[in-house]
Amino acid sequence: MSRHADLLKLLLPSEAYDKSGAALTADVEGVGNQLDGFQLLVEAILLEIDPRTTSMLLPDWERVYGLPDECRGAVETLADRRNRLAAKVAETGGISKSYFIRLAAALGYPNVTITKFKPTNCEMSCEGAFRDESWRFAWQMNVPGQTDIHTQFSAESSCEEPVDFYKQGPLECLITKLQPAEGIVLFNYVGA
Repeated sequence: MSRHADLLKLLLPSEAYDKSGAALTADVEGVGNQLDGFQLLVEAILLEIDPRTTSMLLPDWERVYGLPDECRGAVETLADRRNRLAAKVAETGGISKSYFIRLAAALGYPNVTITKFKPTNCEMSCEGAFRDESWRFAWQMNVPGQTDIHTQFSAESSCEEPVDFYKQGPLECLITKLQPAEGIVLFNYVGA
């Protein structure tokens, strides 16, 4: 690509100006350098319109999308901040099983499944659990491989530690925040 100064010289009328003159060359070089700088800024700003490549405008993107939020917390690396922002921008909302499974996978919880419940009726087995009408709105997120959720007091614990402690992770925070208003979500940590 030609520099802008070279292009500006081509625009000058050939008879009216001495293109090799020192004063004209200095003026054209000055304007051309400014235009080169503007072109670099435009190219840089094109990277800023995509949350996956933004750098200069990342704080503004995060402010607009409410990041860091109480569920995702603060992260330090630029790549992690971009990934978190891209996930937040892509969040379109939804109430389907697949939406919440994709959301869990994006947070780093693969292989999550969802169990839906139905109220007990006369066509169901008598050995099954009895569920009233409120169970129509309940669903359970089954999270495999989680072992750091529940902590119990032991002989090695300090006196300040609670006897029984259940830690809510970012998955629970986000799913509870985004679940349908009438929904009741339960979390089942398989392997915990």
